[in-house]
Amino acid sequence: MSIIVILALPYLPLPTSEASPETTLKVVPMSQTVFTPPLPTNIFYVNVTVENVTDLYSWRIQIYFDTTVLETNGTWVTFYLDSVFAENFTRDPWEFVELNLTEGYIACGDTLIGNVPGVSGSGVLCQIGFRGKNFGTSYLNFSRPLSVDTFLCNSNLEDISFNVEDASVTILAKEPVVQAVPSSLTVFTPPLPTEIFYVNITVEDVTDLYTWQVRIYFNTTILRTNETWVLFPSDCIFPGNLSCSLVQVNLVEGYVECGASLLGIVPGVDGSGMLCQIGFQAIGLGTSYLNFSRPLGVETFLFDSNLNDIPFSVEDGSITVKAGESFNVVWIKTLDDYWVWENYTVYVFSENTSLINGYFNYSLKQISLEIEVSGLGFCNVSIPKSLLYGAFKLYVNGTLTPCIVLWTSTDVKWNETKGYTYVYFTVSEGYYNVKIVGEHLTTFTGDINHDGKLNMRDIGMASKNFGLTAP
Repeated sequence: MSIIVILALPYLPLPTSEASPETTLKVVPMSQTVFTPPLPTNIFYVNVTVENVTDLYSWRIQIYFDTTVLETNGTWVTFYLDSVFAENFTRDPWEFVELNLTEGYIACGDTLIGNVPGVSGSGVLCQIGFRGKNFGTSYLNFSRPLSVDTFLCNSNLEDISFNVEDASVTILAKEPVVQAVPSSLTVFTPPLPTEIFYVNITVEDVTDLYTWQVRIYFNTTILRTNETWVLFPSDCIFPGNLSCSLVQVNLVEGYVECGASLLGIVPGVDGSGMLCQIGFQAIGLGTSYLNFSRPLGVETFLFDSNLNDIPFSVEDGSITVKAGESFNVVWIKTLDDYWVWENYTVYVFSENTSLINGYFNYSLKQISLEIEVSGLGFCNVSIPKSLLYGAFKLYVNGTLTPCIVLWTSTDVKWNETKGYTYVYFTVSEGYYNVKIVGEHLTTFTGDINHDGKLNMRDIGMASKNFGLTAP
């Protein structure tokens, strides 16, 4: 008879060990793009780092690069206080900088001094500066085999095994940018919904520009434009060059498209400048996009003198239309023995400003406003010239304050009694009493409708009020 003995033992997991992270030398960033010009003298830097090292006592790195694309010199190698040997006594690391432009490498290193333990952890070994020499892509490769010209040693001067991660740098010409300027614009309406305001379409850092076209989409419920509002000023990017242009507006799809081209076998234009100006008119409240058509290179494009596409980027814009606040002025005028009631509206357009009260003093020829400002307040007070015209002075809390005064009318004369006078000023956060003092009341005898003329329109208005007396 046989006896089988079964022993029940508790389950014990087998011991495991986590692999130690590998020591790695890196060039950081691993890949980058540098644009040049406009500043070919700009120096950019890469960091040479070590990760997960133990007992590091001395090191040397040798990095190869394409000398036709990049240039460097020994003075562009830096060893900052936050390097891996920070707070440790070392040799002068600049003694170990070596540049060999024949073989195309730069080398540097550092070491601790004395019978001390090495450093453990991760950090920056050094920074190496480069400068773009020509367009193209250059490798930034550690020398091979490892542990020969590129090595890490511990405090026993034994090699530390490690891996490397190489890098690359691409040098490109700066990409042209087409944009709407200003990129964000706020306009106020009324009182002049017919007023046209303009945005500039510009290009920056273009080379050999021969032909261009832009298509810009906008919200047709907020803005409108037409072909005559697209301008090509004398100071545009094609100044003094023989050129032709084309403009079309599509209000169904909501875009304006325009372009220009040089004529003949001539080189293109280099640099930055204005392509055109596009005028818009506010027809509704809200914010309208000003977006260039996509994809680029189709309806919005730049051509060089060989009629090849020029790569570029765009920056869209926007226009916000806001309603202004207002108050009414009722002025009872006399025409001989008759009374005529006149109504005027003074508009206050503002950013970060609220109109609390507004009134008009006839004898002082003065408009008074009470406003409250949150942040930096911009104000535009639009005054009917049929009420008050001429030169203006601005007082804020009783102090004469600088302001900008503009006039608008059919012939833009300051003393015309048609249109509006605009008084612009800016104040900081707070509560203010603002007084705007005009030079002249509009009292043209018999000019009841204030059109600057005495004719049957005025007589008709007087006849309509014949026999009425003031209440």
